[in-house]
Amino acid sequence: MAWYDHKFSNQYEEAKKVLKNETFADSWKKLVQSLVKLMGDTGFNAGDAGNLDELRKKSSRGADKGWFKGYEKIGEDEGLLAATGDPTKTAINGKTRKKAAALKFLRHVYLLKKWGSHKVWIHSLPTDFSDWPHWAFDSGTDVNVKTLLRSNSEKFSEEQKKNLSHSTQEAIKWCQKTLIVIANAAAKSNGRTKTKALELVKRWFADENTTDEELNNYISELSRGFKSILGTLNRGQIILTDFPTLRNASNPSEVGLKMSEAFVWALANREPLDVVYIEEEFFGSKNVLTGLTNWTRILIHELSHLVCGTTDVKPGPRYAWYGIAPNAANFPGAKAITNAENWAFFAADCAGALSDSERNRALTVK
Repeated sequence: MAWYDHKFSNQYEEAKKVLKNETFADSWKKLVQSLVKLMGDTGFNAGDAGNLDELRKKSSRGADKGWFKGYEKIGEDEGLLAATGDPTKTAINGKTRKKAAALKFLRHVYLLKKWGSHKVWIHSLPTDFSDWPHWAFDSGTDVNVKTLLRSNSEKFSEEQKKNLSHSTQEAIKWCQKTLIVIANAAAKSNGRTKTKALELVKRWFADENTTDEELNNYISELSRGFKSILGTLNRGQIILTDFPTLRNASNPSEVGLKMSEAFVWALANREPLDVVYIEEEFFGSKNVLTGLTNWTRILIHELSHLVCGTTDVKPGPRYAWYGIAPNAANFPGAKAITNAENWAFFAADCAGALSDSERNRALTVK
């Protein structure tokens, strides 16, 4: 099995199928039916997000000890196995494993941000996993399955969740401001506003030989692209997670992805769901920008891959630390318009998020 054979969307569909078709314990049936409603055809339904909190409570809640004593606290392995409705056995059979895996998967899903039509979800699978629950439980021993069911050392801390939430909201603001700049650049009138907008576009996408016709084509492409990125952010289905099968990576190419900031399955290979995989360097400090500005830049960069088909132009790759100034000799406008980092820094510039030193460093000519 290749590491990429199991994606988030595959796990989602497996969990949805199990919850819909399998039988659970009587005391869990109502909640399971609600979880089925939560899992729509195009992603999670925000109106049913409260059922995830109920799942987290119920998974470690045993028998009712009476109204004045509350519920008995139990381990999540015991609670989730009991939820499957299967009799206690010396061995955990395949059907039980699949049902427990579906619940464990959802137990670590959160509605991260709800802001108008903008909704962002995060899947924070415990670090003990090295595959999605459906496959981790399929091959593990009974002892390993119970250990994983108990595991609660989630991948993302509360602070990281908060920062991811802020960055998605900031990305919307950047896109909105960017689309205003693009509209001004495309305006037929010739005034100061258009001139300034054209300067911004040229800064990130035009070389010394770029013609007016090419520039107009770039402006049209940017308009379509940022409308698509904004639409994706506002659709309410963005999912943030890491890629568990990369956690124990040893192959150099896999280690490279694990140690990246983030990645997506872009355009031609796009998943059914809008998923951005957040990896080790997302909260690192190896790029030109820092903090919220950098996290927002990463999201715009990845979403341009996801919905616009941008690439990471080589040599370089053409990230800001390498130098992304368009130039006729080595990085012409025709290449810059395809480069995700140029899209992201253009958006940051339009939003007024760059300092002079940050802008100048990114605009190194190579």
